Amino acid sequence: MQKDVEALGPMKVTNAGSFLGPILGQRAVNTAAKALGLSANTDVYLPSRVAKSAPSLAPTPHVQHPQWREHLTDKVHVRGAVYLSNRKGKKLWDLTSRTLPKNVALKFTVTTQVKAPYEVHWQVVNSGAEAAAENDLRGGFYPDPGTSHWETTKYAGTHWIEAFVVKDNICIGRSGKVLIRIRG
Repeated sequence: MQKDVEALGPMKVTNAGSFLGPILGQRAVNTAAKALGLSANTDVYLPSRVAKSAPSLAPTPHVQHPQWREHLTDKVHVRGAVYLSNRKGKKLWDLTSRTLPKNVALKFTVTTQVKAPYEVHWQVVNSGAEAAAENDLRGGFYPDPGTSHWETTKYAGTHWIEAFVVKDNICIGRSGKVLIRIRG
């Protein structure tokens, strides 16, 4: 299928819809176009080739170490979802290992069986040349009320987020790193 798509070259949304409809289902294609504010007659060209790779994880000496004593007794899981805009709109898709474009929003949600009250602290780590050039190599911890946290895909590179569940100033669970790969 990849070769078929490349052979078509740039295409109008109408052509893309007729090509993708039989593969993905016309309803899914129409829903996606509507979510993007497009109609079948929109004269927008899709690129024939989209970069699929993201820069690898760069060195991260700027990353802070957890400030809590750890007694890891509970499981913590993080799911991510991709949105067009930060804190609004419909979910576009679940976060997977595939690369992401710049300038989309990500919502991360933590699940755990820890009984309340507890705090969730998110470690957000940027790496790579673009983040470094903007002096935005993040690596600290961010408390967030509730169990979700929003970010945006601003810089090309491989970044990560990790959730730490803290109770009585002891880290009792952590999710492990969730990699976010953003293409340039």
